[in-house]
Amino acid sequence: MRGILEPNEITVNLGGHEIRKDGKNYAVSKIIPHENYRPWRHYHDIALIKLAEKVTFDDNVSAVCLPTLEMDKINYDDQSVMLMGWGTTSYGGELPKKLRTTQVPIVSNEECHKSYAGSVAGSFMFPEGINHNFICAGLPEGGKDSCQGDSGGPMIYKSGGTEPAYQLGVVSFGKECAKPGFPGVYTRVTYHLKWIGTRIRDN
Repeated sequence: MRGILEPNEITVNLGGHEIRKDGKNYAVSKIIPHENYRPWRHYHDIALIKLAEKVTFDDNVSAVCLPTLEMDKINYDDQSVMLMGWGTTSYGGELPKKLRTTQVPIVSNEECHKSYAGSVAGSFMFPEGINHNFICAGLPEGGKDSCQGDSGGPMIYKSGGTEPAYQLGVVSFGKECAKPGFPGVYTRVTYHLKWIGTRIRDN
């Protein structure tokens, strides 16, 4: 099974809204996957991408904040988060031409674990269960979710007012898309903050 892509196989588009029509493309100089990630597992499903040139910020391009270590202690259950991407609009469906967003509530890891632990692949794909590696979000009745092609995209939390937006999660996996009883599962950024800091410093 093939794992990580090579830097020359991808570009990063910033500021884009309509796919392949706007924004600026940046070449990638390095991809830094988590050393404990395995394609047949979901733990540590996170990587950093180093761009080949400095990013220019403008009205369409700004940075999202990394959460702090203190934020790892906060209970976000039922808090609303924003998802965005150019993934399919339904499982096996078509790709949209424009960037799409939706909002869903965070689901506790306990409830999320109950949803996935009983699945046929559950014990093999995540033998340690839905632990603190992950953060889950979705509606009990389904209908809103990240989907195919959104993997690696952000889960954004903003408490309101003038508070900054923080990236709490990275799209990882789910049971198809927006399926009732199966929230989307995301890599928890706060769990990997020390790894992120070390890799940025060393690269």
